[in-house]
Amino acid sequence: MVFAGETALSEKTMLNSSLVVTYAISEKDYDKTLLTDELIDPDKQVRLELWAYSPKQFSEDNSADDISIVLSLGDTNDERIEEAVDELQERRLQE
Repeated sequence: MVFAGETALSEKTMLNSSLVVTYAISEKDYDKTLLTDELIDPDKQVRLELWAYSPKQFSEDNSADDISIVLSLGDTNDERIEEAVDELQERRLQE
């Protein structure tokens, strides 16, 4: 698994990290029978994104690649996230 969503965005920009850590994994690599409705530890929560492709395929570190991050957060209405996405896109265009 790699960091994804807001967590990955906060690793690459000035966005403050969320309390809920987001990971991504390929849908075919995850056993859905492991999902549970039971909250095991209320102090440690994570968000798991199931992707159609392996997020490690394009990752250069422990976070999802920049393009996947931008695309996964494209429908957000949070101004903080929108600004961080713009920052990430501008940095990629300057490379």
